[in-house]
Amino acid sequence: MMVEAQVVFVPFLAFTSSYNVSKVHNMLTLMLDLCFKSLDVVKVFIGQAKVIQIVVEYDNKTILPLLVVAFHFLNPTNDGLVQAVPIDDDSIFRVMTSNETTLQRLLKN
Repeated sequence: MMVEAQVVFVPFLAFTSSYNVSKVHNMLTLMLDLCFKSLDVVKVFIGQAKVIQIVVEYDNKTILPLLVVAFHFLNPTNDGLVQAVPIDDDSIFRVMTSNETTLQRLLKN
């Protein structure tokens, strides 16, 4: 029965196996709506490790940029609000990073 159910879901869940710009709204619904119980259906469909990889990709390519846009919209005159801070040793900027990079890092955390 499980195999038959998965076959039925293939056309509806195909967007969950890789990042798809045209299906962002579908994946964000699955990620953020409590009705979908932590992506349990998707975990069965593509596996837990792949779900983690896909969620990180949607976070970085969709949610984080939207949060940055929202931050700038809500704080239009506060360009200096986020101070540059030391970053990882493997960075080419060794000591400091740009305000935009810092903002993204803070929002992500």
